[in-house]
Amino acid sequence: MSSVESVFVEVQLDRLLEQRRYAQAREVLQELFAQDPRDPVAHRWAARLALAEGSSSKARHHLRQVLSQDPADFDGRHLLFQVELQERRWAEAEEVLLGLLREEPADPDLLTNYSWLMLCTVHTQKARELQREAIRRQPDHQGARIVGALLSLVEGAGGQARREAAQLLREDPQGADRLATLFAVLINERCHREALEIGRELLRLDPGDEELVEALVELRALTHWVAWPAYPFVRWGWAASAVIWVAAMVSVRLLATVDTRAAAILAFAFIAYVIYSWTFMPILRRWLRWRGL
Repeated sequence: MSSVESVFVEVQLDRLLEQRRYAQAREVLQELFAQDPRDPVAHRWAARLALAEGSSSKARHHLRQVLSQDPADFDGRHLLFQVELQERRWAEAEEVLLGLLREEPADPDLLTNYSWLMLCTVHTQKARELQREAIRRQPDHQGARIVGALLSLVEGAGGQARREAAQLLREDPQGADRLATLFAVLINERCHREALEIGRELLRLDPGDEELVEALVELRALTHWVAWPAYPFVRWGWAASAVIWVAAMVSVRLLATVDTRAAAILAFAFIAYVIYSWTFMPILRRWLRWRGL
């Protein structure tokens, strides 16, 4: 294949992936592989297609073919970063990205990717610094503007800043996907208040999503002021329950040797706290569903 034909095919594949016409992109790739099964260009595009379809394992397979022929292949390593990111292997993704940044420290795409990675690991301050640097390098960088919008939502921006962020995300073809990814990550990291802000934006995009409504009710309950006394249970789960139970029992026994009345008051207070921790969530959920988010 001549260089002109190669450029034409890559432009065609880029357009097909952008339009999510994956079946047609696969047909083009089959023709490329029929000509040369080891073609690194074909394997890179196959990896992009696999990532677009959400198959990180297939993408990794194609990238092995690319990097086995040239371990320093920049585009291949950049795609490997995307694979690690999709699989939420944060440390591995950062390692790959740092290697790329050592070669191209001023690349706004790489700075934006690093900012997104830091946001996914809830290092919001570092994410903001990297996002600002990407914007400084390229003021109209769409990806950096999108990450900035997500940061504004996570940071609880109000008024005009929030409206602008929401509008920017609605205009982004991957806006809903980015919001959904960040929503899941924040819940997994138990960053409930931040997840609630992102979830509200998701609900504006799809008001009929019943599962999302249920998730938001749960998050609103967890972040309500009534839930503050139960924060240890919410944040650390059974580990916190065990520590609090042991601490309460030891405290009651020690206090009983000095003042039995005070020990009894402490024991009743602990029992009331346990009852509260068991009952406040079901009651709060019902009230929030009735009142609305």
